[in-house]
Amino acid sequence: MVARTKASSKSTGIRKRQKEQRPGQILEAAFTEFSEKGYAGARVVDVARRVGVTKGTVYFYFPTKADLFKAVVRTHLNPILERIEGLSAEDPAETATNLLRRQIKAGYAEFVRSPQAVEFLRLMVIEGSRVPEIVDFYVNDLMGHGYQSIIDVLERGVKNGEFRANVLEKFAAFPNIILSPAMQINMMQLMVGDRANIDIDQYMEAHIDLVLNGLKA
Repeated sequence: MVARTKASSKSTGIRKRQKEQRPGQILEAAFTEFSEKGYAGARVVDVARRVGVTKGTVYFYFPTKADLFKAVVRTHLNPILERIEGLSAEDPAETATNLLRRQIKAGYAEFVRSPQAVEFLRLMVIEGSRVPEIVDFYVNDLMGHGYQSIIDVLERGVKNGEFRANVLEKFAAFPNIILSPAMQINMMQLMVGDRANIDIDQYMEAHIDLVLNGLKA
């Protein structure tokens, strides 16, 4: 009887762990499916097949294909944005100049050097015109959240006298300009791959120099 109880408990524990891991497994499979076939071509049943579950199981966690795609986007971007935003909390007394430099470097580490990030960008570019709802979600819910951290750093720099007094007037509405060179090299990688033959470290330092010298008081 005791042996049966232990076996039953072990089996229950395994099923519980599998259930906890299931959403992550589905999202990983969905990313691969969307990357290979695009949003329109991807099928929930094929995502389920990759995981080894039924289509109903996928719909249990993600009611629609759009919800599944949003979850893939959120899962990919949120941790990155949180890590970059978290830099400002490490040392409240840190200069805005140094903090912005570290944020840009973190952006290169997370978005430019990551093959998955390049693949993710390709997916967003291709599917943007076909699925406006996804683009609205990306811009308003995710990138808007990330851009706020840049505005916060600019405000710190102006307050400390490190940046020009009119920096917020110039950039508050367009914080993406601060990161534009990184996006440009990402697009280049997307279009020509390794043929671009660019020294990313040197490019990044030129980017940082351009931004900081353009902002300084």
